[in-house]
Amino acid sequence: MKATIELADSKHPARIHAMEHKRRTVHYLRELALDAGAPDPQGLASALMLLMEGAIVTALVQGDQSAALTAGRVAARLIEAELPLGSDA
Repeated sequence: MKATIELADSKHPARIHAMEHKRRTVHYLRELALDAGAPDPQGLASALMLLMEGAIVTALVQGDQSAALTAGRVAARLIEAELPLGSDA
């Protein structure tokens, strides 16, 4: 993520690598959401990615080492709200 922010050139190899990593992570989250029966797996994956990136930025910028724990609690609530009742995911 830091490489993406610092490198404005969209063709820079480091930026391309960073964006590919993000794409693979969202894809992985989408597959997990799909397997769990989420009605909108892409939306859930995107929201979880936003939480992850927000936690990273908060930890880096504000020095808040509890950001990941907070994001994890929010993610758990989001997943619970998004998954069908009775899901074992």
